Amino acid sequence: MAVLGLEALRWNAADLLRRAAGIPLRVASKSLRVRSVMEELLQHPGFRGVFAYTLAEALWLAERCDDVLVGYPSTDRPALERLLADELLASRVTLMVDDEAQLDLVDAVLPPSRRPELRICLDADASWRAPVLGFIGTRRSPLHRPADAVRMGARIADRPGFRLAR
Repeated sequence: MAVLGLEALRWNAADLLRRAAGIPLRVASKSLRVRSVMEELLQHPGFRGVFAYTLAEALWLAERCDDVLVGYPSTDRPALERLLADELLASRVTLMVDDEAQLDLVDAVLPPSRRPELRICLDADASWRAPVLGFIGTRRSPLHRPADAVRMGARIADRPGFRLAR
């Protein structure tokens, strides 16, 4: 059981928006696990979209939210099948990729000629190599340098059925 004070939630939301200084904020479902609370935040001007933990969760959230970004690359074939079979969900969900093999998997599930175009976001390595401490942050993505991201973005732009999200 948990109790959440809406007044405190709204105060914290307003403070986040103030500090964001006009930059839209995406609600992270990994940190906030209650859909009704996410929907409450999305009612505030300045919050836009949800950052989902998995593709399956993104599909569930996209039933009521029109901008859901999957936080990590996915190999969940049943979830991909559901996404590719539904134009509305495909228009609401953005997939995260860091390797062309992930695009190949989508095409293997359903070729571009038989499915809606998918929005794609690059998962680039945002870790930092501190001189004394070593790497700080996750080194999850193989896209380490800006040139890596540019090459991957070009591959996405050249492939039918995918659109690089801005």
